[in-house]
Amino acid sequence: MLRWHPRPEDLRSAKYPLILQPLITAEDAESHVHALERREVPTQKGHSAYMPIRFVPFEKISKHYKLMLAFDALVLWKASGQMPTKGTIIHGLQHTILGLRLDTLIHEVQLLVGKLRALLSESIPPDPVLIKHCSECEFETYCRKRVAEKDDLSLLDSLSVTERAKLNAKGIFTVTQLAYTFRRAAAPNVWHHAKRSITMLSRLSQFETKDSHSREARVSNQGNTSLS
Repeated sequence: MLRWHPRPEDLRSAKYPLILQPLITAEDAESHVHALERREVPTQKGHSAYMPIRFVPFEKISKHYKLMLAFDALVLWKASGQMPTKGTIIHGLQHTILGLRLDTLIHEVQLLVGKLRALLSESIPPDPVLIKHCSECEFETYCRKRVAEKDDLSLLDSLSVTERAKLNAKGIFTVTQLAYTFRRAAAPNVWHHAKRSITMLSRLSQFETKDSHSREARVSNQGNTSLS
């Protein structure tokens, strides 16, 4: 599918009221923006009249999608020289509209992009880690194979990024290493109950023996009485 590349001067002048699916590039970054909507003319110089819009099919919006919207805004800022201050996510079956202020999110995205640039500048590629969005990536099969060969903790979907980091700090990096940290549940103290049962059975046996001897003695006495 061909995408339109709006010119930087058109973005600065907010020439079009609505731009659908533009491909915006700036420096070493590009973003497939879902839509740009022209809003009121910003009162502060250096702010963009365009507001990025992103469509998400899910009812619940995670931080991931907010950062994706902020990345759209960051690339738009670099391409036009004007920073968007607000963005919108339209999501779910009811097309719920979620408005967001982008200042803080854009700053967070800038830090993440800086880390990505540092990784790309290294000669050795970083080790892959599986996340819940891997299904959206064309390299999922390759990364999953690498991760399986390493027996990496990211194979466990139930572990969050924070939990993996805590385990790594303890020197645990593989599923096998994690498995060795689990101990068998302590067996219930059945011996205590068994001793009580044995004692009770022993006392019952002694009682039955005494009772049997008493019955035999009574029968013997009755026999002697009848003979006399």
